[in-house]
Amino acid sequence: MNLDNNAINLRTIDVYGRYGLICRFDANAPGLDQAIRRIVFELGAEENPRPDFEHETVFVMDADGWSVAARVSGLVSFVNVNSPSDIVYLRDLPRDELASLFFALAAGDLAHIRRQKWKRRSELAPFTKNFYLYANHPLKTDLMKAAHLGQISWAEQLINQGADINAQDEQGATALHIAALCEDVPMCELLLRNGADPEIRDSGHATCDDYALNNVDICNLIQEFRQS
Repeated sequence: MNLDNNAINLRTIDVYGRYGLICRFDANAPGLDQAIRRIVFELGAEENPRPDFEHETVFVMDADGWSVAARVSGLVSFVNVNSPSDIVYLRDLPRDELASLFFALAAGDLAHIRRQKWKRRSELAPFTKNFYLYANHPLKTDLMKAAHLGQISWAEQLINQGADINAQDEQGATALHIAALCEDVPMCELLLRNGADPEIRDSGHATCDDYALNNVDICNLIQEFRQS
């Protein structure tokens, strides 16, 4: 991804690695906004259910070593590579807000970035699992997002409103696949009680049992519903 020499696609480890831009910045660089939005979309977008290292972290870095990076878990960091101990964090930003931080750095607007409510690692709320892979991904249904976040009340509301409980994403996974991956027994039970089909396979022919990663409680629960 070359933008008239204003930004360079960087892969830090051989062919693969963290995906992003090093900017010799110019806010008016042709295609810069599009490139940043593509980077944000790449965050966890291609690997389902588990991202490989290439799409686990995306970042933008300016010529002075300031970097904003986002991990698929939802952790967003801001640091100068020359002062790594001063790193600060945000959690679980919507993709548009993440894109705005990336663009601000590429445009040299450090003041906008510093206005955010950055925190030290010890001050952060507990992690969710793969936030950008499921919970904030634009191609997932709301029920899939609720299943990923473990939000039972939201899932119940969506089911009562007629959500398609067996809808499949672009990789063929259902909300039940996602709940099984997250090892969330109550969510799996809710979905199964409301008609989730444990026999549906994703595009790789994996069932929800496969996504459960040998979690005995979930595998037993699924088997109970198969036999009922």
